[in-house]
Amino acid sequence: MSATEAIFGKRFRLKGVNLRTIASCFVCVGAGCFGPSGRGASPPPLESDDLIAVWHFDDEGPGSTSLDSSDGLPMVLEGDASLGPPGSGFSGQTGDRALDLGTTGSTHQRNRGIVDSGTPGGPGFLKSVNAAVARDEWSVALWQRWHPGGVRNSSTLWFRSPSAGHGDRGWQAHLPWGNETLYFDTSGCCGSPETRLSGPIKARDSDFDWTQWHHFALIKNGSAKQIWIDGERFLSQSSGAAPLLADWTALVVGQSPTEPQYAFHGRVDDLALFGVALDADQIRSLARGQSPLSLAKPLESRPPNIMPIQPQPGARSLDLETPVEFRVTTQPPNELARDRLRVWVNGSDQTANAVITGPSQAFTVRMSYPWESNQRYTVTVEAADESRRAESVAWSFDTIEHQNIALNARAYMMRFDDALPPTSNGNDGKVNTHAESTPRAVGSYWETDLEGMYAISEVRVIVPRAFRSRMAHATVRLYDAEHESVYSEHLRGS
Repeated sequence: MSATEAIFGKRFRLKGVNLRTIASCFVCVGAGCFGPSGRGASPPPLESDDLIAVWHFDDEGPGSTSLDSSDGLPMVLEGDASLGPPGSGFSGQTGDRALDLGTTGSTHQRNRGIVDSGTPGGPGFLKSVNAAVARDEWSVALWQRWHPGGVRNSSTLWFRSPSAGHGDRGWQAHLPWGNETLYFDTSGCCGSPETRLSGPIKARDSDFDWTQWHHFALIKNGSAKQIWIDGERFLSQSSGAAPLLADWTALVVGQSPTEPQYAFHGRVDDLALFGVALDADQIRSLARGQSPLSLAKPLESRPPNIMPIQPQPGARSLDLETPVEFRVTTQPPNELARDRLRVWVNGSDQTANAVITGPSQAFTVRMSYPWESNQRYTVTVEAADESRRAESVAWSFDTIEHQNIALNARAYMMRFDDALPPTSNGNDGKVNTHAESTPRAVGSYWETDLEGMYAISEVRVIVPRAFRSRMAHATVRLYDAEHESVYSEHLRGS
């Protein structure tokens, strides 16, 4: 019987845990003890869907990617970001690796891991993330160590939220900033308690060594927020935090997505995302070295995972020769039921045209389809395993030949009682030029005459960062030939 079996009664994936220390903790008395028979016994497992993703950074995927250990979701590694050699993870054990973000991340060097709508499986991941975020509960746990050379202004992790402003700051962590203060921002920045929880590390430990491995947990539960370090609560607020904004569009690890000079120079390991607020026992178990996978029900209880490959969800102006391709996986010992796979295109059953290749636990499906120009399409897939656990996924795209019909059309500043000269650079197709309103009177508006009738699929209003606050009460309207309003949308001013 191994030491882990003797203590726990079952095997866990323990990385970097001193078993002698754990055994002694089981016979002590106090809040830090979590033995099988004490008040800190293993917490009940989370539902498998509450564990959104776990990157142990041990498993390489195709290209420069690292695979999530629950569903195989790739995180794309850019720049000098890479998986370190065996033994580089927080445990130091053979086979344990970490995400190494190097020391060169800067304005001109993007060293980061990223999952967004343009990476494989990204749209489905973001859908799951935003469904959880809408409940205003979220937890992030990770191990981190800085490379020698001192801490600097940096961001370890960032979820982008377009409506949050402040660099799309949906969820962000400076661990730490260059002044050794930790900042945990949600739904914007930088006011406390609405968006920011922060504090200097010296309040906890004047000799804190950033070049050693430390475990961090960032928790939000409604209006409450917490920062935990190495299994101890460091900072907390019981109320006042603004709700999370369920429009996250990307996960970026190691660098600010909008200000890349704020780059983390170090390693990250066992990054875990949870759609619930972890409690103290769960956080402490992670800080002792347990795998995040151990907090949830077994992965084999999940239904199959369906990951679109092409066309990419949300793709526009699709090449008509593009095939439909997707991947279906399940956790061992489950096996996929090939005869229960179904594929529809715009409601038409195309299952007979699908070609399945690969083993029974991870197969790829590919088929051709006669796409037509200037159409919108939705592909729907249903899959099940031999135990009839089923999943379905739908994604949409189009073959429309999009064009900017406002390009080079003059924009006029209109008021109720006068007008300004027309601007020449408001619609020049360049995001770094703009037309600025000089009088900011209520009732002023820019008008662009498209000089024709069009079927409009999208309207973009691009506002320079310095002027976004002026858009807080702005509205975009479309008019027909009789100048009757046919569409309006209130902007958030971010």
